This record gives sequence, structure tokens and C-alpha cells, in this order.
Amino acid sequence: MSATPPALDGLREQLGSLLDELTEVLAEELKALRQRDSEGLEAAAARKLELVTALETATGNYCRAGGKLDRQTLGKLERQAKACAQANRVNGGAIELNRNMAGRLLETLRGGTRTQATYGANGRLSRSGAGRPVGLA
Repeated sequence: MSATPPALDGLREQLGSLLDELTEVLAEELKALRQRDSEGLEAAAARKLELVTALETATGNYCRAGGKLDRQTLGKLERQAKACAQANRVNGGAIELNRNMAGRLLETLRGGTRTQATYGANGRLSRSGAGRPVGLA
């Protein structure tokens, strides 16, 4: 069994470090979402993009250098990546929830209804609660 070249060891460690940092950034993103901190959210999203790009580069460099992961290391990195993917899905759900809530609030401000549109006996949509532009009485 041959020893792993130092360059591959460094790349392997870099993959783990990048995934650790991505985990932290995703937690910061969720915190910013909960606190409605738009600046924090923008910073987390920008950093998340940087980390994903760096992960893609590091993975490519590792593969091009001929690196192979043992089962234990591969399992650890896969668990980290799956945890990041799950955290990202949770954050995406929180973003969608906020988007829906903002849409409902705007609809209410415009005088719209919160009920589903229904069809009348004549087959047309009932527009009894049609909204009005914000600012017009």
C-alpha cells in the first residue's frame, strides 16, 4: 500500500473544511431568515455561492490528481454533504414561506381576499373581493 501524496491530503482536508464552513453559513442564513435580516441573508447567500464554487473546484482538483477516498473518509464527507443539502432545503422552505407571507400581506393591503377564487353558476370567476392598488382609497 503506497502513502498518499501530501497534495492529496491537503485537498481532502480542504473538502472537509469547505463542507464545515458551508454548514456554518447555512446556519447563519437560517438565522438571518428568522430575524428578517436582509443584509445578513445577502451576505450568507454570497458566501454560500463562493463555498459551492470552491467545493466544485476542490473536488475537480482532487479527482484530477488521482485521489481516491477510503470508505471512512468518503462516508464522513457524504454525511457532511447530505447535512448541507438538508439545511439548504430547510432554508429554501423558509424563503418560500416568507415569500408567500409577503404576497398575502400585499394582497390584503390591496384589498384582496384571502379566499380561493371560485366559479359561479355561469362558469365565471367570482370577483367580489377584487383588490385595489395600494394607496388608492
